[in-house]
Amino acid sequence: MKRDSTVYTAILFILQSSTNVDLLHNLSSLLDLVLDVDEELLVAWAMPDFVQGLHEAIKQTGEEKELTVDSYLHCLQLLSTTENGVQALVECTGVLFPRLTAHVARVCGEDVIAVGGRERSLASAMSVLNVLFSSAGEEALVLLEKNSYCVECVMQLFEVIQEDRRTSMTLAAAGASQKSTPVSTPHSTRHRTEEKSESDVNGTGRRTCAEGSPRTDTSQSQETEASGSEDHGKSQDTVPVVRNLMEVHMLYSVTVEFLADIVKALPKGESQVAGYLNGCTRDQIESMVLALQDHTDDTLIPHLEEVLSGSEDKYPRLAAAIGMDAS
Repeated sequence: MKRDSTVYTAILFILQSSTNVDLLHNLSSLLDLVLDVDEELLVAWAMPDFVQGLHEAIKQTGEEKELTVDSYLHCLQLLSTTENGVQALVECTGVLFPRLTAHVARVCGEDVIAVGGRERSLASAMSVLNVLFSSAGEEALVLLEKNSYCVECVMQLFEVIQEDRRTSMTLAAAGASQKSTPVSTPHSTRHRTEEKSESDVNGTGRRTCAEGSPRTDTSQSQETEASGSEDHGKSQDTVPVVRNLMEVHMLYSVTVEFLADIVKALPKGESQVAGYLNGCTRDQIESMVLALQDHTDDTLIPHLEEVLSGSEDKYPRLAAAIGMDAS
């Protein structure tokens, strides 16, 4: 694939022009796999026409085919891990930013916002959005102004992500506690074995069946096997819980970084983006502020204070969340 240019040409043609949903789905799985394991191929294909092809494939597939879209979004995220890939993505900002924002907005537009099973696709979309935003320089805030619902959607989603993260951590902790608790042998079974009458034991000391033929007592070994199976089952039960926690934490981290970069880009005084943030609910704003306070960049909250200084009355929710007097 790396040496044969006709392969790339054929893949590009399918991405840009195919209307066969099954073909696009199969291709998405293939690209997701090979780009994830072959860095040389990833770098070689990190070009604007390939990014445009991925965008067209997402557009053609439609949001209903979530697994297909998930794979193509992950391909975009993989491209963002290379220097050439970032450049290619940035060249396509005009079509990608609205498309990725629409993907996030679709999830937020549901009656009940659910991120379960969508962690990877949302993390991929959020990661690429942040790459495009961070690479836009002075035009970064303009991107958010042109896609005004982006900030609102990210804030709505973040509130749900935080709640899912807390739930996943609680379940993982409960699973670890159960795994560490020894499983005792059922007393009733052991007592039934030990309380056999002397008439059940022949002269050789072996327990006998009703017909008197000697046999080996297997009750204890069965208990041990059952106990071991129970422990193994509990161990297996914790695997999906831990995996879910990792996926939620990944999405949480990516979203926090995007919010942190948005805050860092805010200018002092009035701005539309600050207004978008202030227009969110108090709970959403407080969730964001708590996450920023725990961020490794300890300049975020002081910068936000500087941004709001003198404008507390215009952004009262933001000001209140960081302890500034809006009166």
